[in-house]
Amino acid sequence: MLIKAALVAICAALIAGVPMSVLLTLDVDSGFKLEAASKLIGFALMGSVLVGLPIALLTYFLAAQRLSESISIVLLAANLAGAMMVLACVALGGAFAALFLGLPSVLAANAYAVLGWFWILKPMAAARESVV
Repeated sequence: MLIKAALVAICAALIAGVPMSVLLTLDVDSGFKLEAASKLIGFALMGSVLVGLPIALLTYFLAAQRLSESISIVLLAANLAGAMMVLACVALGGAFAALFLGLPSVLAANAYAVLGWFWILKPMAAARESVV
C-alpha cells in the first residue's frame, strides 16, 4: 500500500507541477526553459511528498473504512483540503500565491483523491466485500 501511495504522490506532483512549470517558464522570445521547469517540477514533487503524502496517509489510516464507501466522500474531503490550502496561500502571499501555489495544491489534492480511490480505496472495498 505504501508503494501505491508513493506512486500517487508522484503522479499528483506531475499533475500539479507540469502545467504550472510550463506556464511559468514559457518565454515569448526564447521559448520553453527546461532547466527552470525541472526545478519547478522538483518543487512540486517535494511539496507532494512532504505535505500531501503525510496528509493522505493520515486521512487513510483514520477514515479508510468510511472513505471506501463512495468516491464523492473522497472528492469532498480533497476539495475541502484544497480550499483550505488556497485560503492559506491567500493569507500568506496574496493573489499571486493563491494562483501559483493554491491552484496546483487543488490539482494535487484532486489527483490524490481520484488516484487514491481507484488504486487504493476501491480495491480495499472490493476485497472487504468478497470476504463478507
